Amino acid sequence: MKKLFLLVLISSIGIMDSFAVQIWNQKASFGGIARHRTTSFSIGNKGYMGLGHYNSGPGGNIHLADFWEYDPASDSWTQKADFGGGPRYHAVGETYGNKAYVGTGRSIGGILNTDWWEFDPVANTWTPKATFPGTERRGAVSFLMDDYIFVGTGQIPTGYTNDFFAYDVISDQWLSGVAVFPGSARTSAVSFAIDNKGYVGTGGVGCGTTDFYEYKL
Repeated sequence: MKKLFLLVLISSIGIMDSFAVQIWNQKASFGGIARHRTTSFSIGNKGYMGLGHYNSGPGGNIHLADFWEYDPASDSWTQKADFGGGPRYHAVGETYGNKAYVGTGRSIGGILNTDWWEFDPVANTWTPKATFPGTERRGAVSFLMDDYIFVGTGQIPTGYTNDFFAYDVISDQWLSGVAVFPGSARTSAVSFAIDNKGYVGTGGVGCGTTDFYEYKL
């Protein structure tokens, strides 16, 4: 029993020591202008961020279309081709292999969108793909499972939704019949995938929620 206690104590000290040396290091500031409600993803060993808007100061509500690449090796930002669908915010973005897919979101004039674009970082090009089949929206979520990108929830013209659709990257087709998100209809939730399962939670309308759900095929 004493040996077990000693082992636990040593393990606990090791964990505390590992946390004690963790630090945050400030890196090069984002290369574009300040904004919020951006879209981001990673491809290989580089990160990408763009779109978004700012709604204060001179000019009022400004929508942005620029995209930037972050290279952690050189701690530097490089501007890439502007998003093919034009300025917007609250879009979704997801990576598959060595390419990324971005769509939906709100553009100038309060227009909600259903377009879907493929980004090739090598060619530095945006290519239009099959249009998202659901109601136009912003503040949706996305996650990757197998060869499918799942997109759902968000704010639509009539309010909020909890529907979901799956994009088949290989065939460039959208599939219906995905189970509806069991939580309340919402916008601005978070999502990610682990071990071929999708997770969605928080977000909401007004004060937001704390619920969390797992999706599996």
